[in-house]
Amino acid sequence: MYRLKSYLALAANLLLVRTKADCLNEVAQFHGPDTRTMAINITFLFVPVPNATVQQVINEAFLPIPLPILNAPKLLPIPAEYKVPPGMHLVACACGLENDIRQTFLALNDPLRQCSIIVPWTSIGSLKTPLNAPIVTYLRGTSAAKDPDLAAALPALVASLGGFKTLIGNLMPQDAAYQRNIMDPNEGELFGTNAKWTALSNKLSGPGLYPAAVDMFFSPNSSAPPYTFDQMKAIVNQPYIRNSLLEPPNRCQRNTWFMNNKTAQVQLREGRVVFGSAADGPKLFSGTLKKGSPDELGTYPGAFGFTACAQLVGYDTLKGQDCEAAAMSVDPASL
Repeated sequence: MYRLKSYLALAANLLLVRTKADCLNEVAQFHGPDTRTMAINITFLFVPVPNATVQQVINEAFLPIPLPILNAPKLLPIPAEYKVPPGMHLVACACGLENDIRQTFLALNDPLRQCSIIVPWTSIGSLKTPLNAPIVTYLRGTSAAKDPDLAAALPALVASLGGFKTLIGNLMPQDAAYQRNIMDPNEGELFGTNAKWTALSNKLSGPGLYPAAVDMFFSPNSSAPPYTFDQMKAIVNQPYIRNSLLEPPNRCQRNTWFMNNKTAQVQLREGRVVFGSAADGPKLFSGTLKKGSPDELGTYPGAFGFTACAQLVGYDTLKGQDCEAAAMSVDPASL
């Protein structure tokens, strides 16, 4: 009996085991100080969502005020080898811990937590080149000695001005890439991470306003995934469309993920994603991705992806590139 109680006490104390980034920035040495580089313990999950829902999300993100002279990105057909169900398109959820961030004018010292919603296989105008359409990113600082909202404020502002809508968020766990639940009822490893939008922070009197954005639940992949790791690398390394009214509509940025060395420690994942009202932007009560789910509560099963300690290089973060040129100059070493 004593031993049983000891095991239960241990399980209660270790219910949530945090997983921190365990690799350093290996790519900064090859780039100038103005290029943004980092190591990031990242989990990508790719989840099928109805085409109409995904296109509506893109329209709302890129054209909050519809103007006839502007065009939102359009969905491209996903190649058959990705085995996406008919009438569905992939949405990527990426949550992680950004570590060892290097870029001169930002001069960030502490890691940041981040979660992003991205739509791959899109394009703009008459182009047929596959591009990633970033919907929204949530950032939060990780240091217990500093205000986590304030730590994320400048990076969020800089990213938003550069065409990537980035908001201050409340992310759990605060200082790790994800948590491990060792009391999974199925006796398997179950990991989780989530993000909320910090709509109203209230550090003085208590409760604030934090609409849910995304919950990711995943475990080691135990079945044949519908797409290979090489196919997933091809997705995340599509150029990212810059969504800025200050730039022409054909500007993109190469956010290049290097995950081919041993330090990447790649693990395939499967699980589910739950989208909240803020999954497609700063919404308080009703979200398009949430309403488009089978249960209309935001739950999307059948997610597959990977976890890796990736090396990320953001090229031309100040002005971007022509989208076609960006696609042609993706580093083959990342694929």
